[in-house]
Amino acid sequence: MTVWRITRLTGIDRCRAQVRFWILLSRIDFASLIALVGDLIQPEFWA
Repeated sequence: MTVWRITRLTGIDRCRAQVRFWILLSRIDFASLIALVGDLIQPEFWA
């Protein structure tokens, strides 16, 4: 069972998981970037 999982993970599933991970990471980065820019634009930040 474990060997089967490892051989499966080295194939298409691994690529899918990697793509899913990068999409999730880019979404988080994009959201945090927008939040950071929003914070910098606010006048309270500079006061």
